[in-house]
Amino acid sequence: MDINRDELSRIKDVLRSNPRGMNVIEIARAINMHRQSVAKYLEMLVIAGHVDVKAFGPSKVYYISRRLPLSAMLNLSSNFILVADKDLRIININDRFLDLSKTKRDDILNKDLEHFSFLPGIEPPIMPRVTEALKGKESCIEAHYKKRGNEQFFNIKFIPLVFDDGQPGVTIMFEDITGRELMDKAIRESEEQFRVLAETISAGVALYQGENFINANRAFEHITGYSNKELLTMKFWDIAHRDDKVMVKERGLTRQRGQAVTPQYECKLITKSGEIRYVEFNAGYIVYKGKPGGVITCFDITERKKAEEKLKENEDSLAKAQQISHFGSWKLYMETGRMSVSNELYRILGFESAQAAMGSEININKLLEYIHIEDRARFTDNMETALHDKGGHSLDVRIIRRDGNERILHIEQEVTFSDAGHPMFLYGICQDITERKRIEEDREELIRQLRESNEQLSMIMHVTESSATTLSLDETLNSILNRLIRDMSADVCAILLKDNGRVYIQSGQAEKLAQARASIPVGNGFESTIISSGKPIFLDEAQLNSGTFNPVLKEICARSLFGVPVRHRNDIIGVLYVEWMLPHAFKKQEQDVLQIIADRCGASIMMQSFMKRPKNFIDKTYINRNKYF
Repeated sequence: MDINRDELSRIKDVLRSNPRGMNVIEIARAINMHRQSVAKYLEMLVIAGHVDVKAFGPSKVYYISRRLPLSAMLNLSSNFILVADKDLRIININDRFLDLSKTKRDDILNKDLEHFSFLPGIEPPIMPRVTEALKGKESCIEAHYKKRGNEQFFNIKFIPLVFDDGQPGVTIMFEDITGRELMDKAIRESEEQFRVLAETISAGVALYQGENFINANRAFEHITGYSNKELLTMKFWDIAHRDDKVMVKERGLTRQRGQAVTPQYECKLITKSGEIRYVEFNAGYIVYKGKPGGVITCFDITERKKAEEKLKENEDSLAKAQQISHFGSWKLYMETGRMSVSNELYRILGFESAQAAMGSEININKLLEYIHIEDRARFTDNMETALHDKGGHSLDVRIIRRDGNERILHIEQEVTFSDAGHPMFLYGICQDITERKRIEEDREELIRQLRESNEQLSMIMHVTESSATTLSLDETLNSILNRLIRDMSADVCAILLKDNGRVYIQSGQAEKLAQARASIPVGNGFESTIISSGKPIFLDEAQLNSGTFNPVLKEICARSLFGVPVRHRNDIIGVLYVEWMLPHAFKKQEQDVLQIIADRCGASIMMQSFMKRPKNFIDKTYINRNKYF
């Protein structure tokens, strides 16, 4: 039938005036037209999108369409869209396409599609697809556009359509996929670079995902004896020795879950021929084709292990006792300030690896933050010295790791200069020497203790020899007290003895000071406390200032006081005490030595008191025991 546009307009006008909808009979009656003709026109309007239809049982109700105009829909899209008719004339194009092609709408509308200047730069050509779309076949291709240095990638759809007059047309929709293509290209190039690198380096490299190997280089094949094809059929832990199989499996699976695992370790492998090989693994986490996986770099250290075992062949616990030292290193580019560091330095500072430290990259300022604040100036001074002296320089510094632990590093720094004498690179290496330092400190402490023990043993021997060779009690006690003053760096040493209700005072210092210390009321004095308890007492400055004991001690500026009971068999016959005018720390070993000397003095005193009744006592100063002591 011939299309009468006036009749189409009349149908749309009557539907527009009846927004609740009308059926065919109502429309035919309203515009005075045969209902079959109305039905044909309605079918065309529905196809063109101008009218919507809803079915209510056998009856159909028609409404004026509320759809957006085609031009508005084109401009809402983020794609580049143009519409052509059967004669390949461009009848619509959206604003984004105009911007892309740098053309004006008036210059392109109703022009031949084949003459559109943008299209010749597209590969493959699109005109065959346009022809197929005019015949009703929808299709889609990926195309590449390059013109005047501009390179883009598109996903192009060819969608058949029918115009209001029933004539065919085509909508061509360009989706920009340049970003995705460039990313895919970069990934392909990266994978190729990795493949080339893996094939050219001497270290064995293998990729695994899940439980299986997915690739391996020739060096890995050489180490294991398996071909790449054979490895792809194996679990990644199948090559491990039975002693290390569980460890390799657990670490590999744990690493793929994103959990922290030691990146570097040694283990034993069983080659295809059954030979045991020792390797050093460096393992890391990767994402391969969107899924987590792992990469292994391994070095064959079998010959090194054999050499170590030959040198230590009689040490059964070599594997457990030996610990390989790890060195961290860095390279500072003097011109730019950029710094490259080794994975081992990250480990020393408390990271699992460089990958685990992403976001915490080390530069010279960051490295200074890890160095103890009291050692930073020495570290920077060492760098300046290396820059000016043109030689290697070393120092030991403390660092504070990420976990808060303090460690000691030995650092060596050296600068590389250009031919013109300008500094180019500063190289640094460091080694954790904390354990070595602790061993040295323990050794020094042991030497000090041995020296003290030797001095104390010498004192005890001196007391014993004095007691055995000297008949005079005065000479014996004075010799002992003066030796104590010298060897203990004391200011005063004294012995107070009981004798028939009196006290005999013997002092290594002035008698006046000794008398003052003995003038203490019964029950409150330092000596009386030792006599009554039979136990040694050590008083530091705080206790002396508390007023618990005789204030005379404070008046004579005593800062520390040590007293032990003088015994003979089960009887306490006096007190041996030592005073310091400067603070002195309590040492249990000193107490034990003083007690031994006091007991030797007690034995000597009682022996001489029996041999020669105490005329020496009577000739000395006496103080009433009930009033003092």
